[in-house]
Amino acid sequence: MKRPASKDEKSTKSSDSEAPKNKKRALKLERQSQKRGLDTFTILNKAKQTWNQLRLKSNAPETITELTNTLWDLIMVENKEELDVCAVAMQHDTSRIIQSLLQFGNEVQRLELVEQLCGSKTSNTKTSSKSTKDTNEKDKVSLPTMAKIQYAHFVVLKVLKYACVKSKSNSAKSAKLNRMRVIKSFRGHLTKLAVHSVGSRCLELLLDTLSASEAKGLWSELYGSAFVLFADTDITPGTNGNANRGRKTLLDVEEGSKARQSALNHVETILVKAFEKQMHSFAYIQTLLADYLDACTPTQRRAFLTANPTLGDNALQLIATRSGSRAVAYLAAYGTAKDRKKMLKSFKGYSVSSLEHVHAYLAVLRLVDCTDDTVTVGKMLFQEILMAPPVAKDDEDDDMEVDDVSQPQKLLLKMALHERASKLLLLLLTNGASAPSNDGNNTKSTTTKSFLDPYERSVLTPSPPTIPDPTDPTLLVPTCKKLPALKYQELNHGFLPPLLELTQRPSHLRQLLTQRVGSRVLMELLMYHTTRVADSDGEAATQICQAVVTTMDSEEGESLWEHPVAHVLVKNWLKTESEHDCASPMATALYQAYKGKLVSQMAQTNRGAFCLLALASTTDAKLTKSIAAELKKGRKELTKKCDGTHTKGYEALLEAIPNNS
Repeated sequence: MKRPASKDEKSTKSSDSEAPKNKKRALKLERQSQKRGLDTFTILNKAKQTWNQLRLKSNAPETITELTNTLWDLIMVENKEELDVCAVAMQHDTSRIIQSLLQFGNEVQRLELVEQLCGSKTSNTKTSSKSTKDTNEKDKVSLPTMAKIQYAHFVVLKVLKYACVKSKSNSAKSAKLNRMRVIKSFRGHLTKLAVHSVGSRCLELLLDTLSASEAKGLWSELYGSAFVLFADTDITPGTNGNANRGRKTLLDVEEGSKARQSALNHVETILVKAFEKQMHSFAYIQTLLADYLDACTPTQRRAFLTANPTLGDNALQLIATRSGSRAVAYLAAYGTAKDRKKMLKSFKGYSVSSLEHVHAYLAVLRLVDCTDDTVTVGKMLFQEILMAPPVAKDDEDDDMEVDDVSQPQKLLLKMALHERASKLLLLLLTNGASAPSNDGNNTKSTTTKSFLDPYERSVLTPSPPTIPDPTDPTLLVPTCKKLPALKYQELNHGFLPPLLELTQRPSHLRQLLTQRVGSRVLMELLMYHTTRVADSDGEAATQICQAVVTTMDSEEGESLWEHPVAHVLVKNWLKTESEHDCASPMATALYQAYKGKLVSQMAQTNRGAFCLLALASTTDAKLTKSIAAELKKGRKELTKKCDGTHTKGYEALLEAIPNNS
């Protein structure tokens, strides 16, 4: 066995092992002092020690102010002639000093610091009079130059974050002055920064920090010199079909002109380089992409999207912004079937969250509308909703109903009540963005215009999208081949049974009836089963109407005849039955439930009287006769109710009752 080492031996070994490290450290410090100069090295070394105390999160506000002032005096006052702020900001070990001054400094300190950062020289070395101009141009360091350097770009980010934004320690006037200096410094460098792996981060924050009016000059530079020269000055920004209010886009250049093509080529060069560097997640890249696709012809869109296959794989990153979602919608409309399949794969597992996102839902709707492969759509998008794993019932929760155990039903209810996610259900129930009604009559069936705003319609139309035939440019060919009616019939095959089951659960149906978004979905579901299915036997519509009538007077809560949303659904559906030459399941269900008590129960409220008035105008002759007879018997009761306030419904109902006996 080896004996344990003695203390002397241990100390000898430790000193031997530490010697090389000390030598390397000493050599490193010596080289730094030689490179920077002894005075500069000493100053910066002292500044780093002060910064090491300033960075502690446990510091009190008074301590932070004191250390910041000490650091400021050391760098910007006592040694102002020996040190160059930009040179300090570009070093990996001293960049953090300038960052701390920007973060913790006061308003006056930030103003002076930004002024020096926006225009300085890298060194104070003397040059000959002949080469002074050339040296200044080469050695000049500006904010865009620092934005491209790994360590210095953090200083630029701090300038934008702390010096260009109004805060408690930074007035609005100082913030605006700093922004103007930064804008002036960045002009002429945006095209290179836009595709730089480090500078792109600074450009992203810059465009996000500036207001629309401040940034419009920078956007013009990104569109190229042709855009700056030939953009139509007579067009008000945002009125030429583009959605970017406050600035002009490529759409403002005359269509078909050389200037527009030159601007498109410039933007395309930036986009191609950005996609090669996987910069899909940057908001300004997504905006450029959407603006480029807006201004392209359908043929140019197809060619560009085919030449950049990475867009489909990165669709999930693109849909984070309004512009990115519009670009993905273009990809779904004018891309190939292979591109759509890539997009569907990227959305797998994120369909619900995407449908609820403030921007992403439009891309999902366009993808569903333009994809012919309904089987893949079901597997990649709908399976997350329809095949969700069941939720285990909690033994301690005695109030939990059996109906609440089904996770797919919960997701469907959540979607039906969500402002954006419900639009997928509405798109399916209306048979697409521009699919005609299947009833063959001159009916007023609901289209997407009922639930889409103008911007949403501009993204989802035309449906189906078309491109010129390569052999005959005068002939337009749809990018998706399957007939819309057949496609939506296949898509609805999986959604209709769960939706019908949802209406048969009283607690869920009550939520659908009493919420504006849910009632809209319920209305379209009734419309689908009544007028949009050629071979419908009316059984599904009858089940829904019976469940609605039962829920209107459910014992679980107050009567829904006075509810501002629920009574409108019943009234509008009764009017729809009268306008369409079809069966009257709602009128039949209401009469059977309230026979002999139409006036006493259904018309017990003013809003209920409006519903009864709609019921009295049903096209079923037998029901009309029976209802009219009952209303005559209740004339006196209705007359008494007209004495109070809110009696418009009773008055309209009395006028509809015939006077002849």
